[in-house]
Amino acid sequence: HLLADGAQPDVRAAVEDAECLITAGVCFTDLISGYFTQRLDDAVRIDLQPHTAVVGGETFAGIEMRDALAVLAEIVPPRPDLPVSLATSMGDVEPDPHAPLTQKELWEAVAAALTGNDVILADQGTSYCGIAAQRLPSGAVFIGQPLWASIGYTLPAMIGAAIAAPHRRPVLLIGDGAAQLTVAELGTLIRQRIPAVIIVVNNNGYTVERAIHGPEMNYNDIAPWRWTLLPYALGGDVSTVRTHRATTQAELTGMLVDAAAHPTSLTLIEAVTGELDVPPVLEAIAAAAASANR
Repeated sequence: HLLADGAQPDVRAAVEDAECLITAGVCFTDLISGYFTQRLDDAVRIDLQPHTAVVGGETFAGIEMRDALAVLAEIVPPRPDLPVSLATSMGDVEPDPHAPLTQKELWEAVAAALTGNDVILADQGTSYCGIAAQRLPSGAVFIGQPLWASIGYTLPAMIGAAIAAPHRRPVLLIGDGAAQLTVAELGTLIRQRIPAVIIVVNNNGYTVERAIHGPEMNYNDIAPWRWTLLPYALGGDVSTVRTHRATTQAELTGMLVDAAAHPTSLTLIEAVTGELDVPPVLEAIAAAAASANR
């Protein structure tokens, strides 16, 4: 997504203008590449695939990725951190505490509340595009699935991540449409007593599809659910689960603070945003899609 036309210029320049670019197992699909708007120089690129390596445009067959990575780890010298920050400026303007929550405010607030001990899972759509433009704290682990765009993947995936790394706080960012596909696993989370923080973005349906395939198409509508009641129907109680509904940034910020103050509880926050409000990265992808379709 960061290579899409209109994405963060500093991030894109850091990738596309690199003196040497190493890509391992990368498959450029429409969504990953912003509808194939990447501009990568094959002359300075080392591309590793499962059984093939391409160096400077020349293909070498019969080379296993595991072996190629091991060799690269030996010959690529360490380099210092980038001298410039690629973080987006948050600005100094205090938001109106009574104004409706926007996608911009949502992801800025979420990013500010994350810690280096978190494992963050962002579902495909506005959640992935929104958090992808934010700078995460050092040490945090990020899991997404933009390659095949299987919506709903991250909710059950969080169970595996949490069991594999019980010392980390699991944080799930998922849209209401995606969550409806796999939400039964919320019961498994509760049964396993996994103290996750779940942010369900309630934007009244498939907003990512509205941006790409038409805002008024009724196949992008979904049944409205009472998200804050759902954990209790799936086995939770007030001693193990906390639920909130945020319609402003001030409310959301307070709820994220509350989640941090109750690290042994599962917290579900329903964050309400406009159904046509999309993050800038998604705007860029939608524009590229429209251009490709024409």
